[in-house]
Amino acid sequence: MDRSFLSLKSVIEASRRFVCIRTLTYENAAERDFQRTLFIGRSGDVENTTFCFLGPDGKKRISWAGRSIRQVFQSPDQMSQWMNQAASYYDAQRRKEGLKPEPIEALPVVPNVRLAVDTAAADDVPLVVLYGTSPAQISHLKAAAAGLAWKPEFIGRLTYVSTMQASDLGAVQLKAMKPGYLIIQPTKFGLAGKLLTRAEPAATSEQLTSALRQGLQEYQPRFLQGFDYMRAGQQAGAFWETKLPVTDIDEARARERTRSRVPHR
Repeated sequence: MDRSFLSLKSVIEASRRFVCIRTLTYENAAERDFQRTLFIGRSGDVENTTFCFLGPDGKKRISWAGRSIRQVFQSPDQMSQWMNQAASYYDAQRRKEGLKPEPIEALPVVPNVRLAVDTAAADDVPLVVLYGTSPAQISHLKAAAAGLAWKPEFIGRLTYVSTMQASDLGAVQLKAMKPGYLIIQPTKFGLAGKLLTRAEPAATSEQLTSALRQGLQEYQPRFLQGFDYMRAGQQAGAFWETKLPVTDIDEARARERTRSRVPHR
């Protein structure tokens, strides 16, 4: 996270008027190809990060694109002002067309447990694994969780993922678990996890709320940040292997330096 921009109150409030998407640069071929339509860096291909605002169709660029926020906006205040102006413009367009805003009801899920554990660790928040044995059960779990995920008490404070594969639970060291809502504490570097609490698949909204609250209360934030966190990861031998080749020259070089410092590799 760029703490000088994305963690400020004015930007967070403006972001409520947008759908915010984090693409999987080197983990998903379709999303990597989509990034290619927005920004190509000095390497001539997709870089590790891409920043851009798109119109309501999710395709048209309505801002400059770059590797970072700082390449597009000079300050957080400028960014939040621009966001509010853009949102107001499209709100006015919808009113002219007689369209009403639709509430966001879908649960924001990470594609798989492996990535979800790492994402939750990077964001320093608990992970909620929705574990079911059938598509119908997964749909039920998602619908119930979505009813709470966007409430002020929980919005932005949890990462979600769903799975029907018991083998996926090995990524969080939770073999032989029963279906339900599993609230997880990711390990320090996002390679495993431990159970904080759980709720049954048939949990009421009140019971699920209680489980999420308990998970947040028992969650232990990491105390290391920035370069201290990176050094600790190297010393622990933690290294993330991407699914796709890294085409960002600077990122590839940084990864090789890190790989050389990680013991026993």
